[in-house]
Amino acid sequence: MPPCQGDTALPAEAKAAGQEPRYAAYWLTKTEGRSEYRALLITRFTLGELAEVVMVDGELENVLTGAWAPQLLDWPALMIATYMKDSIWNDSVPLKPLTRFKDLDEKERKLEANGVRYNYEECPLADVVRLLKSPRGKVAIHRRLPPLGGMEQTARALRLLLGERMKDDESKKK
Repeated sequence: MPPCQGDTALPAEAKAAGQEPRYAAYWLTKTEGRSEYRALLITRFTLGELAEVVMVDGELENVLTGAWAPQLLDWPALMIATYMKDSIWNDSVPLKPLTRFKDLDEKERKLEANGVRYNYEECPLADVVRLLKSPRGKVAIHRRLPPLGGMEQTARALRLLLGERMKDDESKKK
């Protein structure tokens, strides 16, 4: 089975309890200077679990050469480039799988994702849903490519999935 598919990517506690994955999102800012271009990390795991899952998936990928690549929404985490947290910035691939994750420092709130060092902060899922629903945002900017450029259906599926998860979380609070 290819990496990230089935229940192999779920932590043991989630498998045992039969729980649905819990989504979380984080704004990522490059540690090398400030920028209005930020990455958004959307994950089905805690950051500590994510480090372990991505490491295991990387090892599986090395063993399973020639295996089918998982569907984008089956990856443990995705990254989206944004402009001023307002719109999706399409740098040729708007929704990217997280393929490398290391050096998590929860005290300093730093990590490395896909080979880039970032500071991170939590992002409410409602902000992610808003961004996926209105990928052009409100700030007018010149674009070479449309925000979702061919990934509209994947973005819609992710938006609906996150919206459903938020509704489930709200009903459990009551």
